[in-house]
Amino acid sequence: MSTTSSATSRIIPALVLGDLTLVRPLARAGVPTVLVTIEPDEPALWSRHTARTLVLPPLEGATELHALRALSVAADSIVGREGPRPLLVYGSDAALAFVARNRVTIESRFAVTLGDEALLACSLDKQRFYERAVKRGVLVPETLDVDEPAASSGRF
Repeated sequence: MSTTSSATSRIIPALVLGDLTLVRPLARAGVPTVLVTIEPDEPALWSRHTARTLVLPPLEGATELHALRALSVAADSIVGREGPRPLLVYGSDAALAFVARNRVTIESRFAVTLGDEALLACSLDKQRFYERAVKRGVLVPETLDVDEPAASSGRF
């Protein structure tokens, strides 16, 4: 999914809060990417597939607001405050939790699809997500609860 600006007929870059596993497919599809990471040694920072890069402070705790502001400034520098919203792609539990906590701001500044609060909470709890998938008939590999003794489960 790319956002195309009608005024300039250009593809708006996607902000990728992740790594090369997210950057490469977008680049192959012709979508320019701005890599956003909290890791100053992230290999994708030097990738030929990224148009720009941004290293953020940690996405939680005392630096969370600073990270959110920096992400918003990055969006503004790409399209301006009145332009189309750039796509935000994220690929980790920490990024999902950050996006969920800052949902109102993120949805106002970026093209992003988020589920309801219950689905977001479920997505961050692997056991609940597994149980939800099984309940809905989604074929998923059997999951072992690490708190359950393996010997008593009879699975190993």
